[in-house]
Amino acid sequence: MAIIPPTVGYQYVVSLGHELATFAAYEFLENGGNAVDAGVAPMVVRLANGETHTISGLGGWRRALDVDSYIARHQGDIPLGVRRTVAPAAPDVFVQVLMRWGTMRFADVAKRAQQYAAEGFARHSVMIDYTRQ
Repeated sequence: MAIIPPTVGYQYVVSLGHELATFAAYEFLENGGNAVDAGVAPMVVRLANGETHTISGLGGWRRALDVDSYIARHQGDIPLGVRRTVAPAAPDVFVQVLMRWGTMRFADVAKRAQQYAAEGFARHSVMIDYTRQ
């Protein structure tokens, strides 16, 4: 993983969980997008007029899940990995915030993610370890 030193932003600042996501967000801002376009799915949006809006991106458990059996199988603990994954609602949040406050379409902001998915990207040790678990 590349080490990118902290920098000072004079027009805007972007900080995300992975450097490639940060670079993509920076490109959106450089190309006239706003903070919603760059963040794609902020769960909390504070507008310039002080209004704050929250949109939940957490999905739900599948309907076929037998909750009691699930709890018993894992002795009341939340297991690591895919077994604890809920149905993702994040794509809906992405579209909602872009429609309400963004300046770009989802297809525009998803282009970089599509490129990385198709061509691959370097993974850091924490991501590799989590995936293995």
